[in-house]
Amino acid sequence: MTKLTAVRHAKVAVDGLCYGRSVVPLTRNAAGAAARMIRAGGPKLDSIWSSPAPRCAEPAALWAIAVDTLHHIDARLWELAYGDWDGVLWDDIPRESLDYWAEDWIHRAPPHGESAKDVESRVRAWVSALPHGHHGLSAHAGVIKALHVVVRGLAWEDAMRCATPHLEPIEFSW
Repeated sequence: MTKLTAVRHAKVAVDGLCYGRSVVPLTRNAAGAAARMIRAGGPKLDSIWSSPAPRCAEPAALWAIAVDTLHHIDARLWELAYGDWDGVLWDDIPRESLDYWAEDWIHRAPPHGESAKDVESRVRAWVSALPHGHHGLSAHAGVIKALHVVVRGLAWEDAMRCATPHLEPIEFSW
């Protein structure tokens, strides 16, 4: 059996920005975020995993030290790539381009970005390679939504309705 305690990174300190893979300021520093992750995951974990994004990787490294386990950074755990939109204010994205993507965001990608199905594929590959045990994950909302699809078998529309609060544990097992 595999158990995963997934924790979304700290809240970002930007408004109205499409920030997918951008490095953005946070409302809490890495040590503060790690303290919340440590409480969420419990004292014994076989490993800690994270996205390469500093908002995930930095607190995950501290979490791993605190529970005396290895920290693995995996590119399959990146947030959805928004491509040309990453780092752009949502209000500055051309309306026709945004509307076209929104009509079928599960299969369509922003220009030079990726679709929800692309994220699902990455996360499915990561899940299938994860060894049995209890693991921690410092991740993005998109990755956690994909876990609902991959692990729980939810449709994307239903996964999008699942809450992904910042720095709160969400448990998955398979």
